[in-house]
Amino acid sequence: MKVLTLLLVFYYPLFVNLAASEKTHEIVWASAQVPTSLNNYFIEIFQEELDKELKGRFKVKGMILKEDRTDKELFIFLENRNKFLDGDATSPITMTNVHSPDLADTYHLYSYNVFDLPFFFNSYNDVEKFLNSEYGRNLTRKLDNKNVVNLGFTYSTGYRVIPSLFRKIEKLSEFKGMIFRTDLGVINREFYKLLGVNVIYDTFTGSFDDSKYEDVMDEGDTTPSELFDYFRQDKNDSAKFLNLTNHSFITSGVVVKKSFINSLATNEKEAFYLAVESTLKRHRKKIIAENKKAIDNVKKMGYPVYKLKANEGKSFIKKNKSFYQKHMKLIGNDILDYKKNFLKKY
Repeated sequence: MKVLTLLLVFYYPLFVNLAASEKTHEIVWASAQVPTSLNNYFIEIFQEELDKELKGRFKVKGMILKEDRTDKELFIFLENRNKFLDGDATSPITMTNVHSPDLADTYHLYSYNVFDLPFFFNSYNDVEKFLNSEYGRNLTRKLDNKNVVNLGFTYSTGYRVIPSLFRKIEKLSEFKGMIFRTDLGVINREFYKLLGVNVIYDTFTGSFDDSKYEDVMDEGDTTPSELFDYFRQDKNDSAKFLNLTNHSFITSGVVVKKSFINSLATNEKEAFYLAVESTLKRHRKKIIAENKKAIDNVKKMGYPVYKLKANEGKSFIKKNKSFYQKHMKLIGNDILDYKKNFLKKY
């Protein structure tokens, strides 16, 4: 009997690990991103990358909020996602994407706001360098929450875009007097206030009568399909110009249930993390390509597209040192060190 007990003590962890490794794990990917095609693409390539690493052990399903969603569908989706973020086991979601400023607010990790810091990055190439650097990987690891694990970042399919009826924007001074509707991040809102924007409006928490204003714009997370349709279906001449600004880059953190990670055998965890890394790189590349295609389509329809002039960012930094010092202190010294690769010392 003692020998049997010793054998069980010795081999039981091995039996459990083997049993776990034979199980097919279901992953429910939830996202409200549009167009739906980019969500379907994420599911497709994630399954492909998982099968490369450990075929047959993972099955990816989607909980996708489509473009033609009803209010009821939106409510159910948000309710399930809030449960997920709160660690409620009744939520069917395994993984989801959350705007980085929302992640910062939810988990009190101000360092995630680095993506909103104006002119910290000059291009998507700079963001890629950051995400693939040790600083970027450390940023991911900072979310050590009992409920979720941050797996990395992807883009939220959006430019910082400003459709406008009355003005083109090539200088920051040309923002003055505009009226914005936006729901993205405290740094972004402060930035616009410094530029003399009259109204910063949160599209999810209030009401706003724009009928008495001439030049109202929806800024932020505009997707390729939305951007194209906005101009194609412009029956009322509500936009004459498309303005693009590279002052920041809209990102989403991809988070997964910690309980799901803990349920995996060692080889499954390794395969899962490798598949996620490859998937996020491919997804970011796809989104950049789709965004470029959308802009090209708007140009083909005859609408002028304007961008901020190159020296505008440097000029803003020089004029607003206290703004940067305040936010960089909150974001963190490790990223402050990395900043020196992109910006001169204030």
